[in-house]
Amino acid sequence: MGREKGDVFRLRDGVDGHHGAIKLHWGMLSAAGGAAVPISFDFPVLGGNGRIQTGYQFIEA
Repeated sequence: MGREKGDVFRLRDGVDGHHGAIKLHWGMLSAAGGAAVPISFDFPVLGGNGRIQTGYQFIEA
């Protein structure tokens, strides 16, 4: 499965943040139609300057 021209990435749920960490779910919508795949859970952690210091990504599907 690769990314094709016209595929788009969409936020699936709201974004949650707490103590410099952010949690979000996103999915890729196929330009040809169909389900959002892959689906991912991302967890970036911000440094003291407000920029991403560390990022974790978990592919769910």
